[in-house]
Amino acid sequence: MLTLLLYSPSEHVCLHWQRALADANYKLIATSSLQDALSNLRTIHESIYLLHERDLADPLTMIPELITQQPQAKVVVLEDEYDTKRAYTYFQAGVVGVCNAFMAAKQIPLLIAVVSQGQVWCGKPFMEAMVKSLAQQPNKKANTELLHKLSPREQEVALQVVEGLNNKDISNKMGVSERTIKAHLSNIFKKLNVKDRLQLALCLRQ
Repeated sequence: MLTLLLYSPSEHVCLHWQRALADANYKLIATSSLQDALSNLRTIHESIYLLHERDLADPLTMIPELITQQPQAKVVVLEDEYDTKRAYTYFQAGVVGVCNAFMAAKQIPLLIAVVSQGQVWCGKPFMEAMVKSLAQQPNKKANTELLHKLSPREQEVALQVVEGLNNKDISNKMGVSERTIKAHLSNIFKKLNVKDRLQLALCLRQ
């Protein structure tokens, strides 16, 4: 059984996550003591560490150092307010997820499943920011080999995702509904074997 180590100085946050995972097949160890949390991290391996950054003296320094010291740990950072720049720093350091401490309860088991499978969980704001950042990189041409796997309409949608446009912008530009754009994206993801817009943008700009 997978062990989840949750640290948060907030009893409300601990309770929120405990309730969300009550019916899941995980062992959740929650604590409001940072010392206990660090001790658990050093002694319990094959675990996912859910670390609430609130009250940490210098989380942007501490969390990367923690990952360096405990490279086996899969660290997910819980934030009170999402900040794209902070999230980028955390991901550079090696965290596998960044989310709101009070994220929707129904999404929490999905987060754990994604991270436990070796994938990364990043919020929509971060994903959109990264896609836009990729779009601004110069001298990058789309991967024509992959584009040829798509229909002409799907190619048009995919290229606009690479340019950093969201679904609403694409639907307005193409004169179709957002529902149609979502359907095209679903087909694109399946054909190119990617899971989200960020992966799509990355693979098409290689």
